Amino acid sequence: MNIYQVQLILRNKFGDFIGKKADITQEHYDGLIKMSKTFYESGGFELTCEDDSHVIFPPQIVKESILIVNKKIIVDTTGEN
Repeated sequence: MNIYQVQLILRNKFGDFIGKKADITQEHYDGLIKMSKTFYESGGFELTCEDDSHVIFPPQIVKESILIVNKKIIVDTTGEN
């Protein structure tokens, strides 16, 4: 199973909020992508930033935001590069 390094970025009228990088499995990545498709419908959104600060966005800001998921393979178990 591949291991990915992911980083969330929330972009809105206040700027880009860059999340802390995390190493996750394929299963968790799939769940993250599923969640990201409807993140704006779930109310508020919390993000731990790369500088360890924590931001909480209210629902009205989340609805006007774009969620970007950056992904990099750090362990490739498929043998493909």
